[in-house]
Amino acid sequence: MISEVKASVLVHDVLRDGNKTAESNTVDLGGEVLFAPFKFANPDAKILRTLVQPRLHLGGLVNTAGHTDSGYLGLTWDYRFDNQVFIEGAFGFALHNGQLHAQTPPNNYPNLGSSVLFREGIDVGYRFDGVNSVALHLSHMSHAGW
Repeated sequence: MISEVKASVLVHDVLRDGNKTAESNTVDLGGEVLFAPFKFANPDAKILRTLVQPRLHLGGLVNTAGHTDSGYLGLTWDYRFDNQVFIEGAFGFALHNGQLHAQTPPNNYPNLGSSVLFREGIDVGYRFDGVNSVALHLSHMSHAGW
């Protein structure tokens, strides 16, 4: 049922609209579980298989400086270029405990606007063996202006 477990160390909220916030450059510790792929279809083409066999993911981030923590749920699509290099894309929703409305300095927390946000992410990585890998990860949470 579970196909992968991830642990991560992330730099939180590096810039917001080109400016630093109170959360800029703080560290998040994360964990994520990916479940076995959905098999809506099983086409022969590898790229089509990637599109129609996403994996459910469930994860969370804890900010080590006591700022915004979040939990998230969604779907992940992965494509393996060979047995070692891979790319993953994810889309879903996040629930967080951050500020909903922008504040001015000295607090200067980001304006998250809603407790439930869209969350998207991308990983580019290298798999050392059947178990261990390393990846560069970028994720974003937003209310998309709603």
